[in-house]
Amino acid sequence: MTIATLLAAVIVAGPWVRLGQPRPAADVGDYFEAVLVELRRGASLRHAIAMVAPEARHARLARSGQPIAEVAASLDAFVGGRVGLIVPGLALAARTGAPAAPLFAALVQRARRDRARTRLRRTVTAQAQLSAAVVAALPMGLGVLLAVTRRTHLLGSGMGRMAIIIGLLMQLAGVAVIVILLRRVR
Repeated sequence: MTIATLLAAVIVAGPWVRLGQPRPAADVGDYFEAVLVELRRGASLRHAIAMVAPEARHARLARSGQPIAEVAASLDAFVGGRVGLIVPGLALAARTGAPAAPLFAALVQRARRDRARTRLRRTVTAQAQLSAAVVAALPMGLGVLLAVTRRTHLLGSGMGRMAIIIGLLMQLAGVAVIVILLRRVR
């Protein structure tokens, strides 16, 4: 029963204890959408970038007239380097004079798709963790039921011990599979 308790605790605590994993970045979709709004209002690219997050490094670079490649690299770092379109897209817009609004519209759409995928992954992961916790907690429930009904003598027989050993091995194998699957998702 103590093994089942420990397994249930590990599985349930899994979502809250993530060692070595970075915290999720702020929603970049909202940032891109704010820049897009500024661009559609008629602001220049540099002004739009500088207005949305005025305290950020890329905004200071844009205000000071630094090369757009440097602004783009800083902006890419600001959003966590997860979007590979920023640096080449802004360089292209700066060289050709093309409007940057379509780039930011595409970035907004991509961020929304990424956000939806992240929500789905979290939901599926939570469902798997809850299922594993229920499976890990079942032997505890059975032990309590046997204790309350004073049928613990059933566990003392040879068949009872064999059932406990086989059950624990199957439970450990099932939990190991769930842990492997959850690690692949993360």
